[in-house]
Amino acid sequence: MLQHPPIKKLSSIQRKTVPSRSFSGLPSQSIPQLNQQLQSHSQSHSQSSTTYPFVKPSLINSLPTVSTGSSSIDKLLQHGGLPIGSSLLIEEKKNSDYNSVLIKFFISQSIIQNQSFKNSNHLILINHDTSYLNNLPNLYISSDDKKKKKILNFKNLEKKNLIGNQNDISIIHNNSNNNDMKIAWRYSKITPQSSPSQIANSIDNIYCSKFDIRSSLSPDPSNFSFLSIDQRDTSIFIKNLFTLISDLISKNTNIIIKLILPNLLNPSLYHPILFQSYKILPILISLKDLLKKFPKNLILVSSISSDLLPRNSGLLSIIKSHVFDTIFQLVPFDQSLIKLLQKNYPKSSLNLVPHGFFNILKVSYLSDVKALNVTNTNQLTFKNTKHGFQIDTLENHQVI
Repeated sequence: MLQHPPIKKLSSIQRKTVPSRSFSGLPSQSIPQLNQQLQSHSQSHSQSSTTYPFVKPSLINSLPTVSTGSSSIDKLLQHGGLPIGSSLLIEEKKNSDYNSVLIKFFISQSIIQNQSFKNSNHLILINHDTSYLNNLPNLYISSDDKKKKKILNFKNLEKKNLIGNQNDISIIHNNSNNNDMKIAWRYSKITPQSSPSQIANSIDNIYCSKFDIRSSLSPDPSNFSFLSIDQRDTSIFIKNLFTLISDLISKNTNIIIKLILPNLLNPSLYHPILFQSYKILPILISLKDLLKKFPKNLILVSSISSDLLPRNSGLLSIIKSHVFDTIFQLVPFDQSLIKLLQKNYPKSSLNLVPHGFFNILKVSYLSDVKALNVTNTNQLTFKNTKHGFQIDTLENHQVI
């Protein structure tokens, strides 16, 4: 029987900060210069750190950082997430749609954050309408939490229907305090009296939540805007986008604006003329310029299916080299290979079967200073589970 190489969980990987990391091809005398460059990046953003608990300092250079919606990917990007003011491209080989799953986790994470911190995030969806927001994954709620919620709802009902003196109500309130606190974060009941451990746990949860793709999340339309690229006059799109961003920041200087550009250059969404480099590149370069103009507030997340592009155009190579700061690549397995892998796993472990390879091509700031220690191609695998997007490592990447 064919044997699949063992998979080592990502949680066992040791993370190190830049000063202590040994970079391949980087001479030791360059380390001080590297630290100086990273520090300069950090200082340029230091005054822009927002007060939201879902914005954390980068593990590399202390830049304000937000989660991708996947804790596994956050760890691999070394910053602990995506630095504000940077851009991410998800490249997917073959005509599958795992990239949309990842982007929807990113969108859902923003919606959850807005529920606790009103209008803290605004998402601008480019070349898509509201239908893209269908079937967004909702928060995962364990069976224990569901029971606690039922108990809490029952006690709240008791309070409303109780006919008695104020002392009786006070007794019920005091008895329910402990139960309220146990599920405080999930139901937005953290109070000034919460313990440090409860607050720390709640911050971790809102930074990168656990989702359940079997339940859907309803977005608040006021936190979304929709713009389309006009192939006749692309400058109109950039002007409208600039005006919208400026208006949002004028109302809330700490707002996090997330530009979502899914299915870039998908033939079903883009006019054929936009496949010409002289048309699409000025748009993408303008988006990059907007990131530089609003480094305290703006993030760009995009996806592209490389198999849908003309192979001899060279357009994808230019986009990857000159537009995006962070790039990772999804290489899904054929269904025949997945079925073959499933035969080599016991039935109780079928959830461990990977769905494809995960390759890191660029990481924001680290690639700029040539400090990225890129994992060799096809040493990481991904799988899309009902509770999130997970990345594993292969000790031996010789796959069947």
